[in-house]
Amino acid sequence: MFNFPINYFAMVNMSGLGDVVEQLGGVQVKSPLTFTFSQETAHESGKDLYQFTEGSSTFKYAADGETFKIYSKMNGQAALAFSRMRYQDPKGDYGRTERQRLLLQQIISKVKKNPAQVVNLKFINSTTKNIASNLKSEDMLKLGTNYISASKHIVSYTVQGQGETFEGISYQRVTTAQRQAITNKVRSSLNLEAATTGNEFGSNITENNLAQVGSADQLYPENNTDENMQLREE
Repeated sequence: MFNFPINYFAMVNMSGLGDVVEQLGGVQVKSPLTFTFSQETAHESGKDLYQFTEGSSTFKYAADGETFKIYSKMNGQAALAFSRMRYQDPKGDYGRTERQRLLLQQIISKVKKNPAQVVNLKFINSTTKNIASNLKSEDMLKLGTNYISASKHIVSYTVQGQGETFEGISYQRVTTAQRQAITNKVRSSLNLEAATTGNEFGSNITENNLAQVGSADQLYPENNTDENMQLREE
């Protein structure tokens, strides 16, 4: 879709993120918005209920959904609640990924203080039950050892697509200009020659398929301009 090489992949179950937080002894994260989330119902009410407040790292929790206590540090379950909520966020999935990034940034910050706590086979083996990857444990260990200093220089960007629902499934439609922006950024970072971005659908589709859904360029020409060639830094 973006025409750059991917040598390795890792699919991480969200529970794995909770395991990491537990291994680190908890983290503190300031919430970007105020919301209530039940791990039981995935909505604003129910048991296993969390209440987060905009601008604060403290939060409230009630196992029974009614009797709240105040906490200043997230354990694994609180971190999952913080990073899973979607329905109340005005930004939708983009807001959810923003909170996940905030959580990851705090995890990285804590790892930097004591790298040996996680850069070891015991830790990796205990968390890989929630990870599917073509990386071996030894590869993960090398990455952790050799690239820990890179955690001081992390920059995040967002490719803003257009939300669309087709046959009951939610998609993000990304125009050529929006895809080219991330292609340029990644290929430049990897010291690769400039190249044209990939296909919107990640592969070739039939004319009949295209007629059914249209192309993002045709549907959203306002998102296919020179301005869209610029990535938004988070």
